Amino acid sequence: MKTYIGKSIVSLKKAPGGTEIVDEGLYGMEAEVTGRQDGWLKLRMFYGYEGWVPEDGVVFRKTERTDVRKIQVVRASFADVKAQPRVQAETLLCVPRGAWLMNCGTWEEEEWLPVQLFCGRCGYVPRTAVTESVRETGEAFRRLPVPEQRKRLTETALSYLGTPYRWGGKTFLGIDCSGLAQMAYLLNGWIIYRDAQIKPGYPVRKIPLKDIQPGDLLYFPGHMAIYLGNQDYVHATAAPDRHCVTVNSLNPASPGYRSDLARSLTAAGSIYV
Repeated sequence: MKTYIGKSIVSLKKAPGGTEIVDEGLYGMEAEVTGRQDGWLKLRMFYGYEGWVPEDGVVFRKTERTDVRKIQVVRASFADVKAQPRVQAETLLCVPRGAWLMNCGTWEEEEWLPVQLFCGRCGYVPRTAVTESVRETGEAFRRLPVPEQRKRLTETALSYLGTPYRWGGKTFLGIDCSGLAQMAYLLNGWIIYRDAQIKPGYPVRKIPLKDIQPGDLLYFPGHMAIYLGNQDYVHATAAPDRHCVTVNSLNPASPGYRSDLARSLTAAGSIYV
């Protein structure tokens, strides 16, 4: 029995019935049930992170979606799934960037892509709102020259500029530091650990701070950022004066210098080692 996130956004809680959000599951993402308690399910998401969700936040299917080439990832800020292929049609579901939709047509559709919803209905999303597929996104990214890959990572992270800070979030409604890093990489076909640490078993490896390049990750106690180059970095911060995704600097001469973070920088990590 396969488990999938069955709502647009489902908050993963630290404890069953608790209030602290540790992550968000997005529509269509695959998970594994590892525990049950009082109407709550403990999920391990496909990228290894765990949390508790209400039972009605997921759907179960006897068979898995075997053709990953049919799984489209939403790349627009949000995408309305329409009942017919026209903008005036009924909206069946609104899903955020990063959600997974099952293509039930062909990628050659000109403007609208038919997608199969868990409720059994077929809906339509603008083709420009989704990537080609989970697998093809990653394969296409890896074929790019490394400098272009790094540019794509930083551009994806910068596309969240101004998004409000939200502990445990990873959509344009609100995002935290590790959610920003995770989504910047996930939308380019890479799975990194969804927390502010370098964890064995994931592709990020520790590198000397002197070797950091655009797209690499910076680690601070309980915090992380994506390096942009020229000593600048983008991150989701809960600082009172910003409280959003913003750009700061390690350069003391820069207006964006954050002395507290510059002094506490502990490590750098990269997938390019």
